Amino acid sequence: MPERQILMVVTGAADPARADRSGLNGASLTGPRAMLTEAGVNICVASPRGRQLDADDGEVLNAYSLEAVWEDDFDGILVAGGPGALVDLPDNPLLISLIERSIRGGRPVAAVAEGVTAWVGCKTADGGALVQNRRLTCPAEDEATSEAPFDLADRLRQLGAILDRADPGHIHVLEDDGLISGQNRESALEAARRLVATLDYSGSE
Repeated sequence: MPERQILMVVTGAADPARADRSGLNGASLTGPRAMLTEAGVNICVASPRGRQLDADDGEVLNAYSLEAVWEDDFDGILVAGGPGALVDLPDNPLLISLIERSIRGGRPVAAVAEGVTAWVGCKTADGGALVQNRRLTCPAEDEATSEAPFDLADRLRQLGAILDRADPGHIHVLEDDGLISGQNRESALEAARRLVATLDYSGSE
């Protein structure tokens, strides 16, 4: 089987509640990255601008810019969480192109916590909102940052998504026709497992 390639998208923005703190949640990144690597998946990390990034747990990682990778083909996409995602991931045209191309090609896209914001600007082939009539999850009210530039749950509902959220801190992952959403950082590893399971199923066909 050819080596599978996953694009891991991370925010490069600061926490909107505190400009001196990273907006990237390390817990939604490090566990999934280790699990994907162990499963034999090659990972490409990218952010809107690309540079050396600091996660909120102190981890430092190097990321490509989306401009450098947006024309590449990946077997799947995983968007990490963190409050910074609400700042630099919504409506990013390069990320939108990557996600739309992946879904239309039958390849899975997973997102964790605030990473679900990457879907709000995406469209289906007929021009409708990608999340319309999709069963999704996102951070519960008590898990959301108080300084968010917009309310993610409200935006998803306005776009026609069917939201299903568990109690704060609980692992909660939903799948709906190629979209895999994890509610919070606790759900990151399970979302990555579901992504790998989808890749394995597709590869066996």
